[in-house]
Amino acid sequence: MTIDQVAPDHSTVSRFRKALTDAKVYDTLFKLINLQLELHQIIVVKGVIVDASIVDTPLKPKERTIHKRTQDREETEQVEVKKEYAARADKAAF
Repeated sequence: MTIDQVAPDHSTVSRFRKALTDAKVYDTLFKLINLQLELHQIIVVKGVIVDASIVDTPLKPKERTIHKRTQDREETEQVEVKKEYAARADKAAF
């Protein structure tokens, strides 16, 4: 393979991985590849990269606000209305 050749796109790689998984050979093949890398003294580092950067958030969540009435009322009567937000909304951003 040369630098001028086009690499497979993500969907091609994904379909290949799914075919290996469906054939129940993905894990075995992955272990064998890692073993070959280690035998040739190619360092393989295992780990997880976590993006924990701080980002600005809007003052209001993008989730829809759910308004609930606490009781039925007459037309002229004032009633307390509670605002509830979806569970994944950032309530600290208000």
